[in-house]
Amino acid sequence: MEKVILEWQGPVGIGNAVTFGEYEFRSRPHIYIFQQEFPEVSRTVVYVGKANNLEKRVFGNAGHILSFLSLCYNLRDRNSEVLYRPSNQEYFKALESIDKFLPIALENTRRLKFFYARCDQKKLLDVEAPLTRRFREDLTDSYICDNARTERAKTELNIQHVTKDSNVQAALEGLIDISLDT
Repeated sequence: MEKVILEWQGPVGIGNAVTFGEYEFRSRPHIYIFQQEFPEVSRTVVYVGKANNLEKRVFGNAGHILSFLSLCYNLRDRNSEVLYRPSNQEYFKALESIDKFLPIALENTRRLKFFYARCDQKKLLDVEAPLTRRFREDLTDSYICDNARTERAKTELNIQHVTKDSNVQAALEGLIDISLDT
C-alpha cells in the first residue's frame, strides 16, 4: 500500500487570509478541511474537500467564502441548526429577505477555519474519499459532517497526517490521527 504524508497547515479564513502563504503554494493541489465552530453548543461542522487550486476553491469567485456570503450554502444558527438550505425556491425567498440573511451568512463565514495540506493532484480523490467516509461514519455527536459526496477511492492509500504547528495538531486531533513533526 502506497504511503502518502499530508502536512497540515492553517487555519486561514476571514481576517487572516494574508497569512495564506505564497501564490505558488496556494495555487497547487491540496486537500482541505474546513470547520465551523459553534462553541455555544460544543459542536463543530466539518467538511473535507479537494482542490486543484486551493486559493480559487477557498477564496475565488466560485469558492467557499463567497458561496456562504451569496447564500449558496446552508446557513446555521448559533446552535448549529440549519436555518436555510439553498434550494431554488428558498434561494429566491432569501433574496427577498436579504437584510435578514446576510448577517447570518457573514456570521457563518466568520466561523470558517480552513486547514490544508499539499497533495499530488492524481491522489486527491483517493485521499479525500476515506477522510469523508471517516467523518460521516466515525465522528461523535459534537461534529456534523456537511459532505454530500460519497465517491469511493480508486486506490487504497496509507495516509499519515502530520503538522509542524501544535495549534493545528490541537485543532485537528479530534478529526484525524495527526502527529507533531518537529
